[in-house]
Amino acid sequence: MSWHHNLPFPHLVILFLLLLSLFLSPISSVDCNGRGTLTGSPAKCWCDPGYKPFTQSDCSKTCAGGGGTCCAGYYCPGDGKQYSCPAGTYATVGSSSCSNCTAGHWCSMNSDSATQNQCEPGTWAGEGTPNGCEFCDPGYYCTAGSGSPQQNPCSPGTYSIGGASSCSSCDAGYYCVGASTTSTTNKRGSAPFSLESFAHTINTPSWNTQYARINSFSWLWRDE
Repeated sequence: MSWHHNLPFPHLVILFLLLLSLFLSPISSVDCNGRGTLTGSPAKCWCDPGYKPFTQSDCSKTCAGGGGTCCAGYYCPGDGKQYSCPAGTYATVGSSSCSNCTAGHWCSMNSDSATQNQCEPGTWAGEGTPNGCEFCDPGYYCTAGSGSPQQNPCSPGTYSIGGASSCSSCDAGYYCVGASTTSTTNKRGSAPFSLESFAHTINTPSWNTQYARINSFSWLWRDE
């Protein structure tokens, strides 16, 4: 039996070797379109100023300004390269460094705005927060864009369990002082007198009705 009956055709062998060499070629052979440097592990392109990554190994996407201007969402410290702004920071076009995002907002990586994502009601974020917005504290409520976990305390007679955009009324038969965290903070008659709880009590419709009735008979003891 001749040799060509036992082995693949020579041109098929050559094609297989070519395909294998392409598959095994190191990523360092990519030149980032000549507009950046391939570094790191896993390797990625660090694009030159004026360009930003289109893919992991492609720096063909230009940014606003171009002509060597550092892209928005990136910073250029002066070494001929530009670097991504980390989460919690941002940069406008031509920046040499990144700045913290505004309190009440959070920024993802490569953000070009200090107010990229506003915190929703019931959540908050401090300046430069990298991990998104968090729930507000119990006993408080937060409106949209809050920069504090204790933006607004619940008023007497109301409460919140945390992550609230508004406070709820306490249960009947109980009273709540300011910044209460449960609907049954204090049972009526079981706690010592306080001016704060009394002030809330006399501001209720039932108290005002009773006071009006008593006051309507004041002529009985009024001096003439």
